[in-house]
Amino acid sequence: MSYNLSEFLTKTPYDTEVCPFDDSSGRAVFAARWYDFEFNDPLEFHIFLFRFSCVLQPYIQGIRGDELEEFFFPDNDAMTRSTREHESHQFQDLEAMHWLNRDLSFAKIPWLQDYDHSRSMVLPGDDFPELLAFGKAGYLTIFVADEVG
Repeated sequence: MSYNLSEFLTKTPYDTEVCPFDDSSGRAVFAARWYDFEFNDPLEFHIFLFRFSCVLQPYIQGIRGDELEEFFFPDNDAMTRSTREHESHQFQDLEAMHWLNRDLSFAKIPWLQDYDHSRSMVLPGDDFPELLAFGKAGYLTIFVADEVG
């Protein structure tokens, strides 16, 4: 199934945050949140993240326009891979704020409040886990990556 960058641009997050590590590694915690009406269900959100992971991080860092388009590379297998990952992990009653305080306690996301996102899926990462969550404040993802130079 083909898709293009305009699909991302019609569903950009309403809150974003970058929290750099306190070292010189160039890594940071990235967070983005969408309104709950943007997606029909958590699987649709998961597929969206897979499709647009290549531009989400630069977008969170403030990159826009033609420069953002340079980061876009469609993943023709995104739907299959995201569905498989979604089916192999479960959402649980885990508040996103509690997860952040436990797993990435140095990261401060000023707009993230207790009980905004009470259903969470923790996905294993290379060095740090990734969080997908949803609740009364919408859909949320938090992940660690290298900052775009």
